[in-house]
Amino acid sequence: MSKKIVVFGITMASGGIENLMHYFLIDSARKKQFDEITIVSSYPSIAFEDEYKESKIKVIHVPSWRQRKKYKKKIDSIINDLQQDDLLYINLSTYCNWALLSSLKKSKCKIVIHGHNAYVDSPIKKIIHSIGKKRFEKIGHKIAVSEECSKFMFGFKHNAIIPNGINSKNFYFDIKNRESARNELSIEAEKIVIGCVGRISEEKNQLYLVKLSKQYKNILFLFIGDFMSEKYKKQIYSKIQSNCLFIGSKTNVGYYLSAMDAIAIPSKHEAFPLAAVEALTNGLPIFCYEQLKKKMPLSICKNKNCHFIEDDRFDLTILTSSHFARNANDVIKEKEYDLSIFLERLYNFLAKEVFNGN
Repeated sequence: MSKKIVVFGITMASGGIENLMHYFLIDSARKKQFDEITIVSSYPSIAFEDEYKESKIKVIHVPSWRQRKKYKKKIDSIINDLQQDDLLYINLSTYCNWALLSSLKKSKCKIVIHGHNAYVDSPIKKIIHSIGKKRFEKIGHKIAVSEECSKFMFGFKHNAIIPNGINSKNFYFDIKNRESARNELSIEAEKIVIGCVGRISEEKNQLYLVKLSKQYKNILFLFIGDFMSEKYKKQIYSKIQSNCLFIGSKTNVGYYLSAMDAIAIPSKHEAFPLAAVEALTNGLPIFCYEQLKKKMPLSICKNKNCHFIEDDRFDLTILTSSHFARNANDVIKEKEYDLSIFLERLYNFLAKEVFNGN
């Protein structure tokens, strides 16, 4: 497609953006879609970094964008080196990084803004995001992961909506994985386990689930993901219950999903809950925060295994029967969200909308 692609917006956490970009970039390297692939991050390390290096994908670590002068000088040197047929691929959750966005304005190469978010809690961030969205609205070709995302990120002025995708076969239920993972984590065979997958941060609202666990002493709450701030970690550990287990980030999430009986998604807002698709593919029931009821894609909301936490309560009848009814032949595969379809849509968008066949 082009000589170079430079990607921004990948963090240390193995979250939705990181997994999606991992699939895309490794596939692009294998197919030689670009002559050179570079990831630029202000984190000291990023998810899948070793695998990127093995695939000859360059990773450049720059100062934090809060160190504005140092950050700006470094990214300007990277962006100014790009030519007209190169591509800047920017993953954004808000329009708050004005240092990067102002540098994009001066770039002569092609630009894609991939929006991944639908809400911010902070009133200050809301103001900065709103101003930035207006100030930089003409930059780049815009991809949203959902209608809610497009509304928040682009005011519905998107060029395409491309739902996230997963490598479905990695998330199929496996009874051997269930037994193995439970043995590894010392979980009894008949114990009911509610999982929560994703980076542990205020916007993901795991603290709500920790508080809720107090009502369900006989259920184990299993959290997979890295803490994104010490402040939030302290808040959680001040409320933690004996039936809460945090095991950090895992690259083989599907293996641990088989050990669970349900997934909880406590976020109040989700642009596209990839964890829900992974869980549904495994055959798991999912329990979402009630406020998400009208904000997720209908294909997820209408799924027979999608439920909502109403009045701060789980439906125990669903929990106690899920691991008896689920087996390797009872897997729900949302083909619309399979990785192969995501990649096909993205490659077509880049070829037809961004490069126009050039």
